[in-house]
Amino acid sequence: VRLFPEDWLHLEYDQSEVDSNRLAKLLLKAHVFVQRNSPGFGGSGLEEFPELQFPAVMVRNLVTPPTARDVHEAALELFESGCMSSADESSSLTVFGLFASSLPVDLHIARLIWVSYLLGQLGEGIL
Repeated sequence: VRLFPEDWLHLEYDQSEVDSNRLAKLLLKAHVFVQRNSPGFGGSGLEEFPELQFPAVMVRNLVTPPTARDVHEAALELFESGCMSSADESSSLTVFGLFASSLPVDLHIARLIWVSYLLGQLGEGIL
């Protein structure tokens, strides 16, 4: 006697969150998590969790981790878009990086909104 049909054992799963979103945005959110939990930012610190102290290590420890090359390219994209101060793992977030991480849009659209705000044309930038 089965509690569920046998075809349920062979269900296709949806695409994972890591595969469906851009890696740069995920790496940006990992940087925000690390920064907000650092002692200098008012957090308790992540000393007891060494795998959570570096965003690239966090991303590499996912269930379906991206390749090291993809992580490097995502970090380079964050640097080139102005979200991080450099392309290495220990770089800090910029003000734009914090802003872009809070928006549910791609980095290019976040940049458009940011620049339109700085120019006093936020309505035009959003439309």
